[in-house]
Amino acid sequence: MAGYSLGGKGPPDPDAEIAAGRAELPGLKFVLLVPNKQYQLGEPIEVTLRYTYSGNRKLSVGTATRDRTGRLIRYSFSAVDKDGKVVRDPLNDVHTMGLGWGESMIAFGPDKPYEQKAAINECLAFDQPGKYFLTARSSTVRFDNFGTGEDGVPISLTSKPVEIEIIPFDEHQRVRNIAAAGEALKSEDGEKRRAAMEKLWFMMDQRAIPLMLACVNDRSG
Repeated sequence: MAGYSLGGKGPPDPDAEIAAGRAELPGLKFVLLVPNKQYQLGEPIEVTLRYTYSGNRKLSVGTATRDRTGRLIRYSFSAVDKDGKVVRDPLNDVHTMGLGWGESMIAFGPDKPYEQKAAINECLAFDQPGKYFLTARSSTVRFDNFGTGEDGVPISLTSKPVEIEIIPFDEHQRVRNIAAAGEALKSEDGEKRRAAMEKLWFMMDQRAIPLMLACVNDRSG
């Protein structure tokens, strides 16, 4: 990948413009897929980030799925309501490790589309029912000019907004969900306990707090 000319004069490097998100790489598509149009308040919202490429440049993608804080910095989400008010970030004051567990770079091209699953509740706290417009940003895809993927320059990508609606939660279902998560916290399976804690946290319900506090010192999973 070439750089800018000395002194900042001359035309900018096309690859640098693509990496910064100021230009598009022909054939590279980034789409935010949301399975449902409507979710209850506090319900986990799992989305898919889909990357496709039909060009002939060498590209790679990072395969990490989780960071110790629960989120990665290689992709993020933002949302606004119908009035343009920004949805708050529940971890705004929490430092994230960023790169994730066991990240490796793999080849990415026309015959190798790539998808990532993510719970947007990690990044967005929907406090009120209403209609919202979601946007995803990613730097997962990199130029792979040297064939290793490790030192490639990340490409900044932004999805088109997707509309969803948050509706009031069903009280009877909420009670059942809290009880089910409480039972899952007793499991010897660390992944089940982690998932239960995540569901309880996303609910933002005071009734879930005692269950979460009881597991604060759990270091087994």
